[in-house]
Amino acid sequence: MDAILTEALDALLQDQCTPEVLRDIYATANANALWDLIDASGFANALLSEAEEGASLNLPQAYPLFELCGKTLLPLPLPETMLARKALSEATLPIPAGAIGFALAYHNTQSNRIITTDAPFSCTATHLLVESSTDVRLLSRRDAESSPALFPLDHELSWDQATWEQAPRVPNISELRVLMACVSSARLAGTLLETFDQTLQYANERKQFGRPIGKFQAIQHQLSVLAEHTFAAHMAAKIGCNSPDWQPQLAQVAVAKACTSDAAAQLAAGAHAIHGAIGFTQELDLQLYTRSLHHGRHSAGSESWWHAVLGEHLHQQTSPNTLDMLRELNELHAS
Repeated sequence: MDAILTEALDALLQDQCTPEVLRDIYATANANALWDLIDASGFANALLSEAEEGASLNLPQAYPLFELCGKTLLPLPLPETMLARKALSEATLPIPAGAIGFALAYHNTQSNRIITTDAPFSCTATHLLVESSTDVRLLSRRDAESSPALFPLDHELSWDQATWEQAPRVPNISELRVLMACVSSARLAGTLLETFDQTLQYANERKQFGRPIGKFQAIQHQLSVLAEHTFAAHMAAKIGCNSPDWQPQLAQVAVAKACTSDAAAQLAAGAHAIHGAIGFTQELDLQLYTRSLHHGRHSAGSESWWHAVLGEHLHQQTSPNTLDMLRELNELHAS
């Protein structure tokens, strides 16, 4: 069943999520037609039970679907919607139509508004699960004031305090940032794999001095380093989704996000170095992928944030003896 779903989503996204479609959505921030196709296919319900027209997937089973969203640069919060619908279903809350994004926010006491600090793909979502302090609530993007953010499909959103207090509370999500980082890591793993494949193909096709540049030792060394980062990130992202249900574990997610974010920085720089000057042109698809790598790197916290989180977790959970701590860390990675 898992392989069938993965192949079906791959075929759908490869056909519908082309570079031309991506460029149009980035320019217009309108992905309604693409969302209608995906929603009609039923993938947004993949984590729901069969009685709810879902496939009853757990987090490890859903990982390949999340990774495909990164591989194809899907400009929609599909993994977030899968998880949000599962959370709302378990909390016996109504599930709204449309895509559901995730956002981190804070309460501005001067304006008495809830303002987002991190809201990936918020332009293409109709609702968002928003975390402010320790509370997670379901809010409509239509009720928010909006202003552009750095990434084309991200907006800074804000709601008044009355709207926040009236919004449904989602009690079964303990920390939304962990869910966001889990999804971001899986997306990054897919984008890293595709970016590396495109870079390797370019190195094998681009000729200089009568032979492909991939035959030169310096380029081969760069490619080997990029391959190491790419596949280490892929394994780390799978660790981040290692959970018996739909909620990831903090330590595993910290490992995943720290590793994938670090790899994103390394691969974006390395891919552009191998492509040379052409890699920075708008016409080449590479910039779509490296821009997404930089976006995913900082979403839900960069590598430095998650290194600190992992260090604090290990300090609290393990023996103060350094040797024992290393042994327990190895056991954590092995699991």
